[in-house]
Amino acid sequence: MIKGIDPPVEPFPYKRTKEVLEEMRYNNYVDVQLNPLPYLRDVPLEEKQSLFISKVRQCTNIVRGPARETKYTILVELRDFVRDKQATLSPTVVCPEVIRMFLAHLTWINCPGEPRPLDYDDYEIEDEIIHTHFPELSILYQLILYCLQTIFSDPSGLENVVDRILVHKILNQFQSDCPAERTYMKMILFRIYRNFRNLQSFIRKQISNILLSFIYEREDFAGIREILILYESIETELALPLENEHKLFLQKVLIPLHGTKSFPIFQEELYSCLAEYVYMDSSLGKMILDGMIAYWPKNNSRKEIVFLRQMREFASTMGAVDFPAILEPYYRHLSKVALTNHFKVADELIGLLKDDFIFRTIEEYSELLMPIIVPALKRISEEHWNNMIAYQARKTLRRLEKWSFNLHSTCM
Repeated sequence: MIKGIDPPVEPFPYKRTKEVLEEMRYNNYVDVQLNPLPYLRDVPLEEKQSLFISKVRQCTNIVRGPARETKYTILVELRDFVRDKQATLSPTVVCPEVIRMFLAHLTWINCPGEPRPLDYDDYEIEDEIIHTHFPELSILYQLILYCLQTIFSDPSGLENVVDRILVHKILNQFQSDCPAERTYMKMILFRIYRNFRNLQSFIRKQISNILLSFIYEREDFAGIREILILYESIETELALPLENEHKLFLQKVLIPLHGTKSFPIFQEELYSCLAEYVYMDSSLGKMILDGMIAYWPKNNSRKEIVFLRQMREFASTMGAVDFPAILEPYYRHLSKVALTNHFKVADELIGLLKDDFIFRTIEEYSELLMPIIVPALKRISEEHWNNMIAYQARKTLRRLEKWSFNLHSTCM
């Protein structure tokens, strides 16, 4: 934690229905009539900025009923005005008003009840939730994105407006039950990260806090996938060679995510983050594979299959230069996995051993690896209950036998 800064993440609320979400999203409705203003295209150039600000102030109000349609129309006009660069606006004048409007809509309200961790089986049901206010929210978020790309692209003079408080609010909104809203938060925060260098370290630190809380406290953060996608984007901005801060993040934060119960939900996003590290520094593959072996799932075939697939990919990504550093523990662990009676796990294991890169490695380091791999395959071929798995194991053994009969016979 950074001294003087509260944690950005509030506890994830009790699982709620769509109706409850619609009632609880906002508690600051304003019953006002949005008076019609001239279209931005119809006023002289010198009046466009003041009219733009007036329209933004109108949209800062949280309204309901017929006023929502008027607000939607105004937001569409504002978005198109910024997107098409119809006039030059002063960032220092416009930014405070736009951010004030944005903050008024970043409202996350907890409701009573026991917190509920993410569940793999009903996660897709959670993703179906769309808030009743999302039509205008989506336009508002698009407006913010276009502002960050154009008007606010130069951070000079905007540091007091786009600040840590705003970052806290955006990170809190990653707990939204609406996946489309979380996606917008990810895009907006990454644009802030790119534009405002003074906030980069802070954003990385808060992402670390969120993930550490997810690992060691409660697995109840709805936007875990979006947070990992955001970090993958941040990785592309990192300078090479990697600093120790980023290697520690890999070791202390990303790798321990393999040990969480909800790992299957975000395994693809986590793999992308880890693969980016290996692309930047292939020697880090050893740390990742060591970590996966340490967090290897027990009595969870679904996770075992995912782990085997990731180990296969990381081995290929490391290549012939760095992979030999982990050969013996890698293959000894695979020989332990061979003890499984689960059909799909055994099938995935044999598929891994038949991979071209893995098989070439066995051939190249045959004296070290054959005594490890051949007994494991022999055990599968003789003892596995599934005939197809046993047949595939015998087929792989024959392939090894053709390559080195003497060594193969010795290992048998």
